[in-house]
Amino acid sequence: MQIHRMVTGALAFGVLAVTPFIASAQTTPAAPPQGAPSSGAPAPVPPPGGAVPAQTDTQVTTKADISQLASALTNIDAQTTAVKSMNTVPMASIQLVNATDLAKGKNAAALTDIVTKKDAQIKSLRGALSGVSVTDAASGNQNISFATALGNLSTAQNLPSPVTLNRVIALNSSANGSFTVFYK
Repeated sequence: MQIHRMVTGALAFGVLAVTPFIASAQTTPAAPPQGAPSSGAPAPVPPPGGAVPAQTDTQVTTKADISQLASALTNIDAQTTAVKSMNTVPMASIQLVNATDLAKGKNAAALTDIVTKKDAQIKSLRGALSGVSVTDAASGNQNISFATALGNLSTAQNLPSPVTLNRVIALNSSANGSFTVFYK
């Protein structure tokens, strides 16, 4: 029975990984964060397909999709390790993406299943994020907690309810220093 659940979960997650739903999120360009992993630490996992944000005059626009969410959930341990080695990140490098909006229909159940199965790893990621300081350039480079940064970004993006650390389910960091924070 346990093998059946594992296979069913893997198949459901496979469906989650390939369904092409797309959500838009915007962030401004940023240099790689201070304290990012050195060559001895795991490197941030680039987004699937090597998607690179498109440059505009004042913002870099990236489109997060279901495959990036699947990759973030698959590589959650590597992302947590990378986060633990960081001291600060610029707020401009963080984008919030609602995972529930990405996973519609059958994928919603698959997302719920994988989040349930990875609960301990997600809690570890949240703990690691709580130790990261965020530099807010709009406030004179003031350092704030990651939790406060999530609230500020929620307000700036006019989200219906604030994103808290308890809503974060995955993180996808890219080689250019941007962070996609998936929340549910």
